Amino acid sequence: MINLMLLKDFFQIFPDEESCIDYSRQIREDVGITCPKCGYTKHKWLDGRKAFQCKTCGYRTPLTKGTVMERSHIPLYDCTTNYTSDIKWRNYNIRY
Repeated sequence: MINLMLLKDFFQIFPDEESCIDYSRQIREDVGITCPKCGYTKHKWLDGRKAFQCKTCGYRTPLTKGTVMERSHIPLYDCTTNYTSDIKWRNYNIRY
């Protein structure tokens, strides 16, 4: 079953860049982060860099690594807003 969400509700959940970063970070942590360099699964969050750092080798994995936004310099909030607008126009799962 698809959960429907009003567009205004979406923007209440994600009002700014920080809320988008927090949500993306939580999803990545729930799925699990594996260091691409050494394969270790323990990491720490570097808030200033918006990246995870491996506790073994120190390799930094950006929050957007492995996503469509991987090499983008566009803020997450802008990407989320644009993606949401696209979904709205296609009428997938967001309604007014």
